Amino acid sequence: MQAFQSAMLAGLPGITHGTASRFAQPLTFSGHPVRRVREARRRFCTSLGISPDHLTLGRQVHGARVRVVTESHRGAGSGDPATYLASTGGLLTQRPGIALGVFTADCVPVLLHDPVTGWIGALHVGWRGAVAGIVRAATHQLTQHGVDVRDVRVWLGPAICGRCFSFDSASQAKDLRRAFSGVAVRARAGGYTADLRAGIRQQFIRLGYRARSIDVSPTCTAENPALPSRRRDGPTHANTLSVITRNALPGDLRGATVAILGFGVQGGGESALRYALRSYAQEILVVDDQPLRTFTKARRAYRDVRVRWMCGSRAASAPARVDVVVKNPGVPLDHPYLKRARAAGAQVWTDIGIFRATHDNPIIAVTGTKGKTTVATWLAYVLRATHQRVELAGNVRRSPLDIVNLPPTTPVVLELSSFQLEALEQPLRARLAVVTNLYPDHLNRHVTMRAYAQVKSRIADGQSPQDALILPLDSAWARNYQGRSRARTLWTDAKPNRRAQAMVRGGWIVVRGKRLVETRTLLLQDAASLRNAVTVALAAIELGVPRKHVVARLRSFRGVPERFETIREFRTRRFINDTTATNPVATAVGLQSVRKAFVLIAGGADKGLPLTPLVQQARRARAVILLPGTATPRLARALRGHPVVRVGSMRAAVQRAWGASQPGDAIILSPGAASFGLFTNEFDRGAQFTAAVRAL
Repeated sequence: MQAFQSAMLAGLPGITHGTASRFAQPLTFSGHPVRRVREARRRFCTSLGISPDHLTLGRQVHGARVRVVTESHRGAGSGDPATYLASTGGLLTQRPGIALGVFTADCVPVLLHDPVTGWIGALHVGWRGAVAGIVRAATHQLTQHGVDVRDVRVWLGPAICGRCFSFDSASQAKDLRRAFSGVAVRARAGGYTADLRAGIRQQFIRLGYRARSIDVSPTCTAENPALPSRRRDGPTHANTLSVITRNALPGDLRGATVAILGFGVQGGGESALRYALRSYAQEILVVDDQPLRTFTKARRAYRDVRVRWMCGSRAASAPARVDVVVKNPGVPLDHPYLKRARAAGAQVWTDIGIFRATHDNPIIAVTGTKGKTTVATWLAYVLRATHQRVELAGNVRRSPLDIVNLPPTTPVVLELSSFQLEALEQPLRARLAVVTNLYPDHLNRHVTMRAYAQVKSRIADGQSPQDALILPLDSAWARNYQGRSRARTLWTDAKPNRRAQAMVRGGWIVVRGKRLVETRTLLLQDAASLRNAVTVALAAIELGVPRKHVVARLRSFRGVPERFETIREFRTRRFINDTTATNPVATAVGLQSVRKAFVLIAGGADKGLPLTPLVQQARRARAVILLPGTATPRLARALRGHPVVRVGSMRAAVQRAWGASQPGDAIILSPGAASFGLFTNEFDRGAQFTAAVRAL
């Protein structure tokens, strides 16, 4: 089916539009059976890829009335003349998926789109509408909704040309000259001619639209037999239909109703809220199972914007009919609201998925049970030696949605947890993907190590043979990974290994068979940091960083806060904050690096993981101070016969650890368990430890 289109609008992502030829008739109910009109509209819309049920039409009048179309208007007038929107000359909407249509014969169909805010419009502009000011009225509506007209693309579709539109009314000529500043109106023998499209184009330019953003169809309805024309066909003329719709692109929130599921207390939900506001979302819901009072500070900060807070007991009744749900990583995939929203047709996105869908930047992705924050941070630090800008985001307590004004070539290092990878709705397509290690963790969610490895392996989704995947040989990864990547696979190990491309051998970090840097020259000397350095070294070399820069940055890196971080030395005691050691293996690896005597502060919420690695190292401690939590009874039983003290607060834990220590000892917070219960999260736990130590 022939349709007339604009090359400019056709080049805009997500935009579908067109003007029907006369072969699509009948398109209006006037004088035609409703059934035939419905079928004709269905054929035309389907030929463009538009749902006929989403076509929205008004009962047109020659004038300046323009109407904003909302979700409740979707499909008005598409199949029943009684449902036409009341008298209007034009329609505007920001809602994705709604198709706007106008009928014309010789008048000008105007289709417009703002690619920034997502607004679209369809105007019927005859000479009466032009004189009445319909272009100004539509512009006023758009600017009232935050549209900058300099961003708007406009198509003036097929209409009668300046040669064919003739009339003999002097008052009509006077009105048109006033509307068009005389440019488009000419006198001729016995009357006048007017070029409507030239005059309307001039109106748009005078109102601030860019001339280069206005596309004018060369097709004249009176001259082209493929289009209906009142001037040519007389009173029995047909009408054509011009339509435009915007399909929501992946990650596109413009005009959408957005539910942020899981606002959280670490800023992830707030980042999604800020992004939704920047992206011109039409309505925003915050849905969280925690009580409303938890978010008093955030509600105060956003009191001037339209946000509905459905928290605590209200979360169960939150509206499920939304366009997009942005899910916090901590929210399980079987959350009741997710089920209801999906059943109602909502798309479910995460901040990582939205970022990947809207940015083509080279991604360096890092995951693993432990060490992923250190490796991601360290690798970004190395890359900054040769790149003017490198962004670090993800599980490092910074959402990638907070990155703005990002050049397309800037590398982005993403640290990704298993929860983030589990919910990822599209391939990550990482230029380089890194797995640091795999140890038992989060099995209350993933159940088996093989399932846990399968989730972690999603970091390689979408990689090509030109990309690289770095994997560990010295943990449970090789035993449990069942996937096969298209990327080049590189291996690392903490000890000499013939299969590894990077390892520690003879006191040196060796990459691709060549010595790179002596381990004793690094600032970080604990076992976990030395192992992480091997991974960082191989990743940096793979990314093309010159060896001299890699060596310098490996040697000068001072670590990441709360990862085996020395926070104070007081009266010969050294205090170490390792609060992010949230499983037994992580604690055991950290304690292996401690050569002197120490007192351990551990315990917390039980993940149901084997305690053996932690207990073996904890028995080396002078004493073990246990914080409250479901894991603590298990630890106390496993350490029976060893000095164990149970306390009720972090302050008490630090005081008892001080009392049990001797000059020269280390006092280490390395819980080996989750933080739920006594603390908001592991970072709150670390902050309370630091505060208690500073108070000594």
